[in-house]
Amino acid sequence: MLRYALRQLAYLPMVLLGASLLIFLLLRALPGDPAALLAGEWATEEQVVRVRQQLHLDEPLYVQYVAWLGDLLRGNLGRSFRNGELVSTEVAARLPATVELAVPALVLGVAAGLVLGLLAATFRGTWWDNGVMVLSLAGIAVPVFWMGLMLIMLFSVKLTWLPLGGRFPAEGALTGPTGFLVLDGILAGRPAYAWDAARHLVLPVITLALFPMATVARVTRSSLLEVLQQDYIRTARAKGLARVPVLMRHALRNALIPVVTIVGISIGPLVGGAVLTETVYGWPGLGRYVVAVVIGRDFPAVQALVLFAALLFATANVLVDLSYALIDPRIRFE
Repeated sequence: MLRYALRQLAYLPMVLLGASLLIFLLLRALPGDPAALLAGEWATEEQVVRVRQQLHLDEPLYVQYVAWLGDLLRGNLGRSFRNGELVSTEVAARLPATVELAVPALVLGVAAGLVLGLLAATFRGTWWDNGVMVLSLAGIAVPVFWMGLMLIMLFSVKLTWLPLGGRFPAEGALTGPTGFLVLDGILAGRPAYAWDAARHLVLPVITLALFPMATVARVTRSSLLEVLQQDYIRTARAKGLARVPVLMRHALRNALIPVVTIVGISIGPLVGGAVLTETVYGWPGLGRYVVAVVIGRDFPAVQALVLFAALLFATANVLVDLSYALIDPRIRFE
């Protein structure tokens, strides 16, 4: 397994190199001129040319790509076209907000999806099964931005239980060692601040968790229904084992491989959903930053963010592959 893991990790640089080239070329193929956009609507041609030279956009594409790749290898993500700040600094400032949102959403979505899928498979053909299928279909079909707006209307406007949006409590940002407001509030001995920060998390986390929950629920149900028809399940029941031990010890573990696979694939939609979720709720994370830099044609920032997403997705798939042997001991990596 260690040899397989090292081999998979060795493929990552090649995958990232291909992704970097694709990102670079696709951005340059988009219509529009970043130099003209940055120079302003009333800029003269000379001013646009000057901006283009300052940003090195007048150089051949291969020269721009090699220079960018060299900066990446040195750990330099470049400087933003918009404000001249280091892209790494801007990403680092917003990354904790996105992690604080995405990790609970993924955990909630996977946990709820497993429970709902288990209930649907156990009580197949009943109202439990039908209800879970309707809920999962809605979670996949309903757009993230619409669901976010409806939750705001219900829980923030009508019931006034939760904040309308934003990340920071009324007291403002809290400077802490982790950058996660809830955890920093607890570490600082300010439970009221941590509770207020957690309240701001509720609606965005629920909105972002709906898609992985629906997907995991459907895959868990179909995988469990297939496993429950196997001979060893019938044998376990014939021996007099209760339903719960049969489901948890024998059926669920053998049904987890498709579920783990779909969780790894859900990383991509989760990142995409974070863009919409953060925009709807005014969450100051990487999602809103992506929207701003794409609109502003900020090439260095867009390239860094897309490459980061590619690294995240590739790493998640390697971890999913390695987890197969932990779930099913019969699997061997040769």
